[in-house]
Amino acid sequence: MVAHLHLAGKRQPQNLPQAGKVILVSVISTTAVVFSLTLYTFWAARRGHDFSFLGPFLYGSLLILVLFGLIQVLFPLDKLSHISMGVLELLYFLATLCL
Repeated sequence: MVAHLHLAGKRQPQNLPQAGKVILVSVISTTAVVFSLTLYTFWAARRGHDFSFLGPFLYGSLLILVLFGLIQVLFPLDKLSHISMGVLELLYFLATLCL
């Protein structure tokens, strides 16, 4: 993978300096979201909240995400569809952390 990134950097050198920044932002935001949702889940479990009713909704949303991903592989869509799929994936994985 490093070799591929090196070759891609030679073809498009303007993208190389920002790669580290994008990775750092994604690591920090993912860590913050996982940590805060884990704390919320432990707090809610102590108070007696039950999230087990969300199981069927999560299964259905996972199927929708997989089908939407297959559609994007077979028929590439515009930038808005990529953003909407990213938001839907974020919501899905945030909901799975609460279960």
